[in-house]
Order: sequence, then C-alpha cells, then structure tokens
Amino acid sequence: MRRSSAFAITASLAISACGGESAGDDQARLAELMTQEESFGAVDDDCVRDKTKELSDEDARILIDNIDANDVGDVGLSPEGELWVLSLLECIGGGIEPDSSRPSADEQLVEGAPEGLDGQESSPVPAGSIADIGRGWRMQVLDVVDDGTAAVMEAWEYNDPPPDASRFTLVRVAVGNYGLSSSTPPFFGATGSANTELDSYCGTLPDELSLFDEMFPGAVAEGNVCWVTTAADSGALRLYASASFDGSEVFLDASSAPANPEVMSGLRGVQPGTEHAEARLSPIAVGTQTDMGNGWQMTVTGPAGDITDAVLAEAEYNEAPPDGYRFVGFEVSLTYDGEGSANAFDVAINAVGDSNIALHEECGEIPDELDSYSDLFSGAVVTGSLCFVVPIEDVGTVVAYATTNFEGYSFFALE
Repeated sequence: MRRSSAFAITASLAISACGGESAGDDQARLAELMTQEESFGAVDDDCVRDKTKELSDEDARILIDNIDANDVGDVGLSPEGELWVLSLLECIGGGIEPDSSRPSADEQLVEGAPEGLDGQESSPVPAGSIADIGRGWRMQVLDVVDDGTAAVMEAWEYNDPPPDASRFTLVRVAVGNYGLSSSTPPFFGATGSANTELDSYCGTLPDELSLFDEMFPGAVAEGNVCWVTTAADSGALRLYASASFDGSEVFLDASSAPANPEVMSGLRGVQPGTEHAEARLSPIAVGTQTDMGNGWQMTVTGPAGDITDAVLAEAEYNEAPPDGYRFVGFEVSLTYDGEGSANAFDVAINAVGDSNIALHEECGEIPDELDSYSDLFSGAVVTGSLCFVVPIEDVGTVVAYATTNFEGYSFFALE
C-alpha cells in the first residue's frame, strides 16, 4: 500500500457525500465527509472525529478540497498533515468480527520472520532488541544521538534550527515487514520526560527513514528519524508504535544508543503465500496491452535497462546515483479511452525488486521522459520512459506495478 492508501480508503468514504452541507469548523466538516458512507461499517467514526481534531485548519481545508484524491502526496499538506494521513489506518478495522477459525493477522507471518518483544510503557523493549509492533511488523532502535542538531543542520542548508532551549535528537531505527501484505510503515512517535508526544518535524535529515515507501513482505528499511527535545528529555526518550487497530502501543527504549546492535535481516525475493506473490512471479509480458480501468490501458513496450550513463549525459545538473545503486529505465505506452480529459499522472506506476521495498524515481531529467501532465482526450496515446533508482543487487529482478484506483495492482515484466 502506497503513502496515499490511508487517505484513499477514507476518501472513498466520502464519494457520495461531497455535495452535502455542514456547519462547523473545517475539522468537523472533514470528519463528516469521512464518516457519511454507511457501506464502510469497519471504520471507527469516533476515531475519525477524534483524529480530525488533531489537524491544523490549513491541512483540514486542503483535505476537504482534495477529498476524492487517490494520492495526497502533492496537494500541499504539511509534514504533520502527511503523517496524520498515515495515522488514519488506526481508525480502519474497528467493528470487524474476527474469524476464529483462522489465525489472527498478528499470527500470519512469513517464514523466517524474527521473534519480537512486547514493550510496555513501564518496561520498553531494550534498545537494539527487536519489538513486535503488530500485524507482522518489527521495529528496532539501532542508535541514538542525543543532540544531533549539527548533523541535521548540515543535511540541508534550508533546515531551520530548533526552537530556543531545544535540540534535534536523531534515532536510527530499522523497520521490517514480515506480515502477508504490503504497506507503508506503521505510524510511530516518541515521548520524553513529560510523557507527552514530541514534535517530530526537524526538517530534512541525513540518511532519513522514508515513512512513505511501500514495503512488501520480507522488506527491512533502515534510517534516521528525529524529534525536537530539550535537555530534560536526555535519557528519557521512548518510542511507541502500533500496527494494530485496537489502540495498543508498543514502547521501545531510546534513552541511549545500544552497544553493537545486530540489525534484523530482510528476506529477499517474493515470499510464498503473501499478497501479490502470484502476480509478481507471473507478471504481464512485455508488449501486452492491459486494461487498467478508469479508461486507461497500459503497455510496457520494451525491457528495462541500465540507463545510468544516458541520464548523466542528459543534463549537466543530474547527479550520479548513490553508491551501490544504478538508474534503470523502461518504456511504457498509455492509451486513454475514458470520458472527458485526463493525464498520465492518473496511472500510478511503481517498481520493486528482490529487496521488497518500492523503488524511487529520483533519477533527475531522463531521456524521452513520459509526459504525465498534458491533457489527454479519448483515443489519445502517450509514450515515454520511466527511471528508477535500483540497488545493484536488485538489477534484473525488478518488476513494474501500476494502478488507477489503488484497489489492486497489475504487475508487468521488465525482461
């Protein structure tokens, strides 16, 4: 599930409600829009209403204006607003009666999943140990930099300094998905000496953990997260996280750096019996036109290749891929036969390799790039190239996957 999936789910609740009228502030209006559709009885209305109270006025207005959006990554939300969208998953699933004849979601793990500990507020999981945060997710504190202000300020020249008498505390974590479904990482936060949630916005971080990359079963991601702390929080930092829908939290000790932690191991390749496993192992062949729904057909018109040299030659300001990575590109053709106008941005195209983490498209300016923004009308065809940043060990294992409604993926072979 992509970064936008949480809001795509809740946005679908409001499809029949957008024309209604409501009194009250923007947060209340948003809550009403998100709870009017009765067909989604598994959504906890009270949870949604409580959640909307956490939003700023500006973010609430943005979400009201984009209530039908499948992806809210580019609508202007603040960083806190984007995290709020992810936290909506806590409100989905309430009221669903479990099937006692089947293992619970927490018990459905891929083979090779590490054991995890359950940490309470009074006895958090020790730093360096692996925590079980529910539904197959594992989390681990790998390092703590009590005052990481200098490192954050060096990461990007436009970062703002912390407030007076505050500093940025960096925590390096590993997050692993050993469940049966793909998803973005669960929401997590931190508390300090006052036992209240700390501000997590520090700006652009060095080696930042992406909270928005879709992680397929077996994936492990590692990187830095950050909180705004004071001297009083030194030695008192705890992380808390939950992938369950019951409101329970698992606590991890982040008061100091662990000694020589062993990072949990990822599982390479498609994990048997998991969501999308069959489709990833039998992708649609190159050259095969596929109906994507919503008036779109998609074809991967040629195999993927290493286009690193071509990208670097395309523009002098393009930067080389990070060490251990290559630029891999492939060509696609999109045909639109729907009503009115649309653009290729409506077709979300991603890629994944044997590391099981969705790949990034941060290649810079590429040759013959797919035009995703021009208006297309019925019968129009747009062709062009896409480029992804791929770990060297994943080159040759990458498949593309695409959707127009986030209700399911079509997987495409690139060889």
